[in-house]
Amino acid sequence: MRRCAARLVSVWLFGLWLGGAAAHAEAWSLRGGEGLPGAPVSFDPERKTVFFRDPLTERGVVVPARELSLRSRQKLLFSPVFHERGGEGESLQSSARRRIAAQGAGVVALALGLGFWTMGWCCAGRWNPLLAGIGFAGTWILVGMLAVFYAFLKGRVEGGGGIVVVGAVATLAVTSLYVSAVYACRFWKGLLVLLGHLIVGGCFLAAAIAGAESVVGRERAEAWWNAEVFEPVGLIAPMEPEPRAGP
Repeated sequence: MRRCAARLVSVWLFGLWLGGAAAHAEAWSLRGGEGLPGAPVSFDPERKTVFFRDPLTERGVVVPARELSLRSRQKLLFSPVFHERGGEGESLQSSARRRIAAQGAGVVALALGLGFWTMGWCCAGRWNPLLAGIGFAGTWILVGMLAVFYAFLKGRVEGGGGIVVVGAVATLAVTSLYVSAVYACRFWKGLLVLLGHLIVGGCFLAAAIAGAESVVGRERAEAWWNAEVFEPVGLIAPMEPEPRAGP
């Protein structure tokens, strides 16, 4: 019975993975569906424009961020290109940014938590959500503590590039041992749960976004993203009100 349930969950996850991959595998494009050459190179926080360069022809094009398709704006929101200069001229301490950051972190944590629970059920045969909660919370607490420790060492030791590698390996080993102890399983199963929950959680998140857009409609979803996310973080400029006709 347990193996049958695990297989059913695996098939379900494979479907979610296909849906999420299809939703986020789109190339950079405009709202009208036209494709853009290459990938974004830079973002202008004052003009709210993105510079794209074709790696083959070396030709570039400047596109207003508002003219990008919804999926491309979502990708740009998480791109290093936006965060390199996207915060210039914007108050990083604004209530809107804090609210969006907190909401985004909560949604990601929920998706990863569901992924952790699902992987624990499939790999370790433990469906108990309490174990999943303990394992998930403890894992990320350990990751945070070890990241701070090795970041401190890297700052103290010259040429600390090797410390990053050692820290990553040590963090992976310690957290995998912790997960295997929580689920009372072998080390490699704990490692599989640890790595797999990142992929599965990402699939859950992508499928949820794509599903919400299909339910409420693309236009309403785009209007919500514009008003609640893109404009407050400074990715696009606020829409100017249309001039009134007559007196």
